[in-house]
Amino acid sequence: MKIRIVGLMLASLLFVSCGTLDIFKSSPNKSQDKLDRKSDEISQQERSLAKNNEIKLKQIGTVSKGVEHALDKEPEPSKNVDVAKELNIRVQSLASNPDVKDVVRIREIVDKLVSEVEKERLQGRTELKKLDNELQYSQTQRVLLQNELNKKMLEFKNLSDNIAEQNDKNEQTVDEMNKWFGLGAVFYGIKRFLVSSMIIIAVAAILFLILRVLATTNPIAGAIFSVFEMGVSTILKGVKTLAPGSFQFAKFVDKGTSRH
Repeated sequence: MKIRIVGLMLASLLFVSCGTLDIFKSSPNKSQDKLDRKSDEISQQERSLAKNNEIKLKQIGTVSKGVEHALDKEPEPSKNVDVAKELNIRVQSLASNPDVKDVVRIREIVDKLVSEVEKERLQGRTELKKLDNELQYSQTQRVLLQNELNKKMLEFKNLSDNIAEQNDKNEQTVDEMNKWFGLGAVFYGIKRFLVSSMIIIAVAAILFLILRVLATTNPIAGAIFSVFEMGVSTILKGVKTLAPGSFQFAKFVDKGTSRH
């Protein structure tokens, strides 16, 4: 259990430290690629919605053919029937031409619905119910596609706004670096280095304390702490080699002992 807790704590610290350091890490600008990918998603969604709309127009044309077939069956059409026919012609002009098989199917449904035989009328009702389910499915898909398209368009807008905001910040940073004939870049680099160093030192210190406490009770943590100590000692040796007197000034060793 202790090992798991240590692992979780170390992983959390590393995750937080890496996420924090990403703020200061400069990477190639991939904003345009993100916008292009999001634009492709929108285009694909628009094509799916357009295809669904084509299906809708064909379905309207199919139902309109059924209306026409039913009105034509009236032996002595009244003025109301004549007006309905005229309006239906206009509906057909707005809709797409349906496939032949769909026209045959809708006419068979109409024939059964107006049949004198009850069994055929029941069959017509069943076939009409199937057609209703198909129309409902198409409508449901259209709503889902439209909602998804709206969602992706909103994501594209938010991404564009974020990129524009980030570009403004980058422009401010460039202006700051260009101050004082370019000396602003020096101060910016020093500030960034100090902040990054402080974060790294803080994370390392927390890891050191955790390992130091657990090393007394857990052999695995003790082994990890030994490796940690070896790394620190290597760094200290390097510092001592570059600046031999730094250890005396820092009082890491006794001055009297170091003279012998």
